[in-house]
Amino acid sequence: MQRWVFSGVGLFAAVVLAACASGSSALVDSPVTVETGQMFVTVQNVAGLPLTNVTIGVKPAGIQPEYQTFYRRLESEEKRDISLGDFRGNDGTQLNLQVVRPQYVHVTATDINGKAYDVELPWN
Repeated sequence: MQRWVFSGVGLFAAVVLAACASGSSALVDSPVTVETGQMFVTVQNVAGLPLTNVTIGVKPAGIQPEYQTFYRRLESEEKRDISLGDFRGNDGTQLNLQVVRPQYVHVTATDINGKAYDVELPWN
């Protein structure tokens, strides 16, 4: 009986870990990497130069508007954990994964040399 209980607990733990796993996305020449999770979106600048006017948006499936947050500057190799509550819709509502099903993370930025970036990565 004890072996069955421990097997059940192990199976439950594996399912919980799989459900909580975060995804990571990056295009080959993308200036940023994005990791998504249940509580945070982590963005890292891998452009080699500081990025300015960084807008990070979460695009829901369907025709809902994008939820966005803004950072004035993201230093080279800087990694930011952004709470899902920091993303706001056009009307000021917070991003809530119980209501919204994200499809993409959309990042726009400009490096210090003036080169503009516009990257859309899948939500994993």
